[in-house]
Formats: sequence, structure tokens, C-alpha cells
Amino acid sequence: GFETGVNVNSMRSGYLNLSNTVNESIKLFRDGKAIPEIAEVRSLSVNSIYQHLCVAIEHDIVALSEVILIDQDNIDEIIYALELADEAEEFSLKSVFESLDEAYDYNTIKCVKASLAGS
Repeated sequence: GFETGVNVNSMRSGYLNLSNTVNESIKLFRDGKAIPEIAEVRSLSVNSIYQHLCVAIEHDIVALSEVILIDQDNIDEIIYALELADEAEEFSLKSVFESLDEAYDYNTIKCVKASLAGS
């Protein structure tokens, strides 16, 4: 059954309103390829692929848990840091990174942030 509510026809051409390059990365990720592998196949940086997947997370196309393999406690810690930073005058990813004692890389923080934007 197709209870997911995803229109099969729209899947062929990719997701609405997302660029071809983002759709291509999502497709490869959906096909089970690892992020470094997608980067190599597409001749893009790993950071670029994470950026594409952040867009997918933000649009509820890919789950955060599929991309970022850390437990919920760690995710909650990042969310808390993001919320604190959001209340500050000027939001900066660097300040979030530093407030977490540099325990998580920028891509992890960006993906968590994307998951909040979608909710």
C-alpha cells in the first residue's frame, strides 16, 4: 500500500520545489548509498550532500534519524543549544558549535536545525 501520501508520479521527476541537484542526492540516499559515496559519485563535497539532505529533512522527505546516527539525548542537547542561540541577538552556527564544546560537527547541527524548521 501507498499510505505514505507520496504521489508516485511526482517521485519520478523528484520532489516539488526542490532543485534537481537536491533531488539527485535524495534519490541516491534513498537507494541506500552512504553520504561519502554520494559525494564521490556526484563529484561534490560531503558538506554539499549534507546540505541537500538538510533540505530533505526540512521538507519531511527524509527523517533526521536516517541521516544523523546519534541517540535522542544527543539530539535533545543540540536542540536545547539551538533554542538558546535562537534567543540570542544574532544566531550563529559557530556559537552553537562552541556551546556544545565542539562535540558535534556542523553538519549534524545543521540537520537537527533543519528538522526543527520542518516541524
